[in-house]
Amino acid sequence: MKAIVKTLLLAVVGFAQMSGVLAAKEVKLSAGSLLQFCSDNIPNTELATIMDGECVSHARKMCEYAYDLAKNEYCLVEVTAWMRRDADIRWQRLPEGQKLGFESLPTAKELFESEIGLGLVLPLPDCSKIDVEGVSEETVCSYTDALAGWRTSRIIERSWLSETENLIEVP
Repeated sequence: MKAIVKTLLLAVVGFAQMSGVLAAKEVKLSAGSLLQFCSDNIPNTELATIMDGECVSHARKMCEYAYDLAKNEYCLVEVTAWMRRDADIRWQRLPEGQKLGFESLPTAKELFESEIGLGLVLPLPDCSKIDVEGVSEETVCSYTDALAGWRTSRIIERSWLSETENLIEVP
């Protein structure tokens, strides 16, 4: 009986020490790495835009879970920054003829107000009416704008790649 109590006591002490070590370590999760891996592995299909959205949603959630839901704004800012960088990179790789007349990656508002009709495809939400607990309105608005730009760059890039692949195919 003493051996069992002693083993249990050692296990509890060991667990307590391990918990203390884990709690002392800073949680590090790269939402950008998750997004890069996920988005790089999306096939060019009819549901690609939906899968893109899932990548963003899951990376944000994984970030929040890593921080015990205590850093919602931090995670949203991280995901927003990654989408902006990725969209800019994708936009720069596109040929001028594919950029829909925009010199630089358009904002969500520019897309919505443009004559090319993306306002119907990519409706612009009123970010001031979106309430996310623990997240400022500015961060939410920045996120919605980055999401619209990122999705646009992905849609245009896929369309261009599809056209390019069709030109290369040999009958």
